[in-house]
Amino acid sequence: VGLNPGWAPFLLHLATLEGVSQESLAKAVDLDPGTTARALFRLEKEGLVRRKPDTTDRRVLRVSLTRKGREVLPPLQAIE
Repeated sequence: VGLNPGWAPFLLHLATLEGVSQESLAKAVDLDPGTTARALFRLEKEGLVRRKPDTTDRRVLRVSLTRKGREVLPPLQAIE
């Protein structure tokens, strides 16, 4: 599908839990926070995800899929 294969776990998890914290996402995909942050930076740069500070705790980043991120899900889900 033209994506880095390492991004699939993030995108597939976000398809089920929109707005999850970056820390929770790292735990869910079983990667350390630094690796997760770097991957999310690249995903954000590609326009596939959006990170926003939490409304109650600005230290927490909430991650969600963009429209472009949702568009790449069907081929990923078919492969999965």
